Amino acid sequence: MRPPKNKWIRKVLRPFVLKVKTVKLISVVPEYGRTVSYTFTKPRGYKFTAGQYLHLVAPGEDIDRKTVRHMSIATSPLEEGLLISMDLSSESPYKQKFEELSMGGKVKIFSLSGLFTLADLPAGTPLVFIAGGIGITPIRSLIKDIELRGLDHPWTLVHVASKGFLYEKTLSELEGEQHRIGRSEIESTLDACLQPEKGPAVFISGSESFIESLKSLVVQRGIPESRIRLENFDH
Repeated sequence: MRPPKNKWIRKVLRPFVLKVKTVKLISVVPEYGRTVSYTFTKPRGYKFTAGQYLHLVAPGEDIDRKTVRHMSIATSPLEEGLLISMDLSSESPYKQKFEELSMGGKVKIFSLSGLFTLADLPAGTPLVFIAGGIGITPIRSLIKDIELRGLDHPWTLVHVASKGFLYEKTLSELEGEQHRIGRSEIESTLDACLQPEKGPAVFISGSESFIESLKSLVVQRGIPESRIRLENFDH
């Protein structure tokens, strides 16, 4: 069946085709600088996999290329609400809409996606999570899911940042090995954390330049590319 040519008809049908959900803002937490965490209600029966992202529509806007962004879900599926963090410093029209959003305000979400998950990893596989700045968001979801589900995955976190360490308080209460470092400490920290003989899976999340640089460093230390999963925050 061909899509209808009439723009008005396409606009009316779009929410049904995309399975758009409306969620309500229930918490706003200033983190550091211009980084803010927003928690929204989770729709009844809403299912996602830890590490996935959703499409978030700017408050009060229709679905359009300029009004939609991919946003990683930072909560585990077992937690209440949908936690999304963003850096507002760009002051783009999209970010300004969220800066102006009041408690109880409503936004639209649709279309879950992403392969930055624990899928197909055998029990007992050691995990090394490497995050650059706000790239920690999907990693928080993965770590919380491991802890809440009691999964057999010993994990290590390496969080690289210059301004602040998002979710530090929440994650530091958990038992995994954790390193919060600056860029100058990356190589020595990888030397200490990566043990190729144990067959770890490595998750790297952040800007495109960050993940490409870290992927190269990880491969140099004996981890095959097939054991590395990437989440590019520039796409």
